[in-house]
Amino acid sequence: MITHRPSHTLTRSSVNKLLVLAMLLQLAALAAPATAVDQQQAADQRPIALPGCPDKCGNISIPYPFGTKEGCYFDPSFLVVCNELTAPGANLAVPLVYNMTGYYIGDSDNPAAIPMTNASWWTVDLIDLDVAHGEARVGMPVSSDCSLNESYHELNMFSMQVNVSDEGTYVFSATRNVLIGVGLSVTARVFGSMSTTNVSASCTSLFDTPDAAQNGTCSAGLGCCQAGLPPGLGVIAVGPKRERNTMWFEFPCTYTMAVERSWYNFSLQDLYDVGKFPRKVPIVLDWAIRNGSCPPEGNYAPPVACRSDNTRCVDATRPPGYLCKCKDGYDGNPYIAGGCQGEQRQRGR
Repeated sequence: MITHRPSHTLTRSSVNKLLVLAMLLQLAALAAPATAVDQQQAADQRPIALPGCPDKCGNISIPYPFGTKEGCYFDPSFLVVCNELTAPGANLAVPLVYNMTGYYIGDSDNPAAIPMTNASWWTVDLIDLDVAHGEARVGMPVSSDCSLNESYHELNMFSMQVNVSDEGTYVFSATRNVLIGVGLSVTARVFGSMSTTNVSASCTSLFDTPDAAQNGTCSAGLGCCQAGLPPGLGVIAVGPKRERNTMWFEFPCTYTMAVERSWYNFSLQDLYDVGKFPRKVPIVLDWAIRNGSCPPEGNYAPPVACRSDNTRCVDATRPPGYLCKCKDGYDGNPYIAGGCQGEQRQRGR
């Protein structure tokens, strides 16, 4: 008996169709990455600074309204001092850090006042600038209280002033930063001011044995604690409450810091290591153009700092002042001419 099997022979027409499909698939596979690369290259080539002005200090981008020399920044509060021979090399010219060192005798439950042995000022290290959100990340030193024996404590405390006047360019971000205290028994405190009002915040970390503390967040107050910062602060001072340390040999130091909310993750090892923390931690400053405001609703004339087409004006979170934003569908730097670009602009090229 002869069995007839279906024929699998391809006709010339079928072969041609398959070849065409294969070529189309190859072209599609090549086109997608090329489009993404072209878009990224176009974004990387967009100007962020004024013509003829440096847009980098080392590996840190310097977008206008910031600038590194006269004629390149909006006003002197946006000056970035650039020295590429030092690390990190970029400093904001206006904010200043104040360092106070001293000691106290902590052999009682209410230690005596602190004799200061040294004090110094310096400018603030710049980490990065974000034009889209009106933020500057800078380095904030960590304050510490370290016991050399049961009674003698060495203090290293820091404060930061971000403006020379009450209506200055910068404020500490209340949404992006927190107060952190790390240690066996530590009350972390931050004192600040906005205009003529003094404010403070604090948190307390307590535990009887190290086993009570667990790696992770500081919400439980065991080994570390966390508190929010009041809004609108232009000056903060961070430090611990003076306290007795009966377990100084095992846990010699406590630490307090105002820091970017997402930066710190508690580790048990932090309780034991002297000098565990880096010299500086990131803290976020909100900035705005202070010498003006957004126009009334219905008035489409942009304020002086919004130089690009396709921009909109947004009131600053702490008045007076405003920020410039690219309209929906556009991105880039709204503070320079032609800075806001998007799909519409890309199609027209």
